[in-house]
Amino acid sequence: MKSYTRIACAGIAGALFATGFEPFNLWPLTIGSIAALFYLLNLPSTGKQAFLLAWVFGFTKYLVGVSWVFVSVHSYGHINWFLSALIVMGFTALFALTTSLVGVGYDQARKRLDSQDTFYPAYAVLWFGIIWLLYEWVTSWIFGGFPWLVAGYVTTYTPIYTLASIGGVSLNSLVVVLLACSLVYVRSFKHVMYMGTSLVGLVLLASIHWTEPVNPIQVAAIQIAATIPEKWNSANSHSNFQRYVELSEGVEADLIVWPEVALPMNVQNNQRYLARSKLDFSNKKHLIGQFDYESTESGQKLYNSLSLFDGTDVTVYRKQKLVPFGEYIPFIELIGPVFDFFSFPMSDLVPSHGKQPSIEVQGFNVVPTICFEGIFPWFVKKQISERQGDIIVNVSEDAWFGNSIGPYQHFQIVRMRAVENGLYLVRAANRGVSGIVDPRGNVLAELNPLEAGAVGATAYQMGGRTPYSYLPIYSELLLAGILFLVWITLWSTRSHKSSRISTN
Repeated sequence: MKSYTRIACAGIAGALFATGFEPFNLWPLTIGSIAALFYLLNLPSTGKQAFLLAWVFGFTKYLVGVSWVFVSVHSYGHINWFLSALIVMGFTALFALTTSLVGVGYDQARKRLDSQDTFYPAYAVLWFGIIWLLYEWVTSWIFGGFPWLVAGYVTTYTPIYTLASIGGVSLNSLVVVLLACSLVYVRSFKHVMYMGTSLVGLVLLASIHWTEPVNPIQVAAIQIAATIPEKWNSANSHSNFQRYVELSEGVEADLIVWPEVALPMNVQNNQRYLARSKLDFSNKKHLIGQFDYESTESGQKLYNSLSLFDGTDVTVYRKQKLVPFGEYIPFIELIGPVFDFFSFPMSDLVPSHGKQPSIEVQGFNVVPTICFEGIFPWFVKKQISERQGDIIVNVSEDAWFGNSIGPYQHFQIVRMRAVENGLYLVRAANRGVSGIVDPRGNVLAELNPLEAGAVGATAYQMGGRTPYSYLPIYSELLLAGILFLVWITLWSTRSHKSSRISTN
């Protein structure tokens, strides 16, 4: 196969990878795309060619999968379409370098293996799985972290979805990748039987319930589906507030959640608004996204926060992980002048550090997460551990995505946090997908991005813990380490047998 044909195939495969996520959910195409990349990397090539193939795969993967970045930059960053397209392509080109690590890492090992060895397919598949896990781990922290198109999320509508309760989304990614690579080496019906038996075992493992419901609580999420201009226009502040109040009044719930920065004012002003409203705080606790200001010697700090109102007191959680280039500019001293056109609202926010107050409703310890924080498995698990959490709350402002695939992907990602930790999840997004999710990842009630309203359901405090909750923060590294030990054991055993045969 000629080099330019390989590059074209890698580009097509990368684009198809993104179709396995919401709202398309064509997960077999994601498996096929990984298999195609694995096949291409196994063809005779140089290290530079392997690097380029994996980079092209990553470029088209992110270009299609996070195309909503264009909407955010062009529509709300007030940048012309040409510069917006350049920014998006620059971002995807840069982030695709993480994918190129897969090509280089696999190619270096492949060349040291004997392709004539009977066990070569096993060595190759396992090694690719190790490299893929390390790649997804890198995306969780490099450039501030952006673990968006993680392969494990495409299992949402498959029988192995709840495997995440054992090893997190990384375990699901590993299964997807190993399955895809194994398809390349299917040569007989016996191979198909091996794969089928393995999948049946995984499905049975995924069917185990690790947590059980104990105490009930009525929860609800509110969404007014306002566009960004409608929300941030000060002339609409009172009418938007009234819409939230009216929707909340019609809900019977112990906990009512409003979206991220539902009220674009500070806590003190919002408290006065809420005190004058007809909301019932004695029986209904409201968790509301808003701004929180703090005066310090160095000046005033602005936080993206989530506040619990109970009629008299306010308990505030301040966001810890900010969105790079949206809520802050990384390396501002160096590249600030270059990125002056990223003048989004909230671009001067600061992250919170240190211990924060607990949020409790009806004896339930609430685990608050704001927008971007919900896409990091390790962050949510850490929050649950520190707060001895009983229920996860995620608020977001997905209107920044416009009418794109972004809001659907975001909800799909956050749903996985409920499965991993065996807890209920309440999500409120002004113009995203709002809903209530149970510990098995089932959506009990939801509102689509353009739909204003309130959704409610009964959530439960869960007894027990998932195996995932006992794992280290970065489960990808643990899984990669286990897989490496299996690889080394297989290699050593095979080498020892070969040496004995040659001696005899």
